Order: sequence, then C-alpha cells, then structure tokens
Amino acid sequence: MIDEKYLSIDLNYNTVERLEGSPFLFPGQEIETPRLAQIKSSLRKSRLRREVLTFLASIYPEASYSYEISRALGISATQVLGVIKGLPKSYEPKNSLLALELVEEVDCYTVGRIKFYRISKLGLSVVNSLKESYSKR
Repeated sequence: MIDEKYLSIDLNYNTVERLEGSPFLFPGQEIETPRLAQIKSSLRKSRLRREVLTFLASIYPEASYSYEISRALGISATQVLGVIKGLPKSYEPKNSLLALELVEEVDCYTVGRIKFYRISKLGLSVVNSLKESYSKR
C-alpha cells in the first residue's frame, strides 16, 4: 500500500508525482491511485468544493465554521455543509471533503457544539497543485 502523504496531485495531466523524501518512488515516476482519481473527479465536478477548499487554505492553520464560510463565499450554509459533509440528495457523502480527507473536523468545546473545519495536509497539497496548474496556463 502506498502512503499517499508523499504524493502531490496534478489535476490537468491525471498523474501524481513524487514529493521530497518519498521512500518508494523514483524521481519522475508517476502513479495514479483510485483515491486520488476520486479526489480529482470530485473537484472537477463541483466549483463549490474547490471554492470551500481554497477558502480554508487561505485561512490555514485557522479553522472556520460553516456559517462563516458561507458568508465569506456568498453561498448558503446548507450548501457549505453539503460540500463538507455531504447531503443525500445534492452532494454525495462519499465525495464530501471530509470523506476525501481534504478537510478535518475540529471540536471546539469553548464555543459549544459548533463544529469547526480546517484543511488537512492532503487538502493543502491539492490546493497548491491547483494553483500551480492554473498559473502555468
């Protein structure tokens, strides 16, 4: 099994390249895993997923809650929760940012039962890859 923390995603060329310190890939060797293919497909299909992920990357390492994200992006809080957690009718839970491990849920007991969300290391790698691929155009 390949440890995916060493991989970076290139959404344009459908490949994954080796990161520094990877013990199992040689320089220039490329690999495509089913999980990374699912991440790319999910981000291609939904503009809102990309926007929420980019917003969370812009405030990293801070976390944010759904209403704050919705105000910042100008979309409804229900859509934000759909993108992050998945909703049965509109957003498939298997393609949610939490299920793809691009976002992590942070409990904050000082605020009550409000759930905060922060981008994960894999999510940061994806956003950086997106920025690089769009800057090359």
